[in-house]
Amino acid sequence: MVAKLRAANAVPRSEGLYWAAVHPEVSHDLRAESGSGIGWRDAHIYAAPGLIWPGMIGVYEGAYFVETPRCYNAVDGGSGGNTVRTFRTYVAG
Repeated sequence: MVAKLRAANAVPRSEGLYWAAVHPEVSHDLRAESGSGIGWRDAHIYAAPGLIWPGMIGVYEGAYFVETPRCYNAVDGGSGGNTVRTFRTYVAG
């Protein structure tokens, strides 16, 4: 998504980074799977503590991630008749 925003000349939100909103469930999974060795940077590493926005959890590939329970989620039909909870992630300039 960051590449598409850059190609469309979307103006970044802060320090050349785009904004990404994720549900707390997604935030947990993202941080558990990525770790700092895979490109994830904790918010306090790249900015002064006073500049961290409320809810900001880190930076990855040109976007800063903010945790919010306001991201839409729903139970959708999965394969074999199983249901799966899906979460939307929003990325903006």
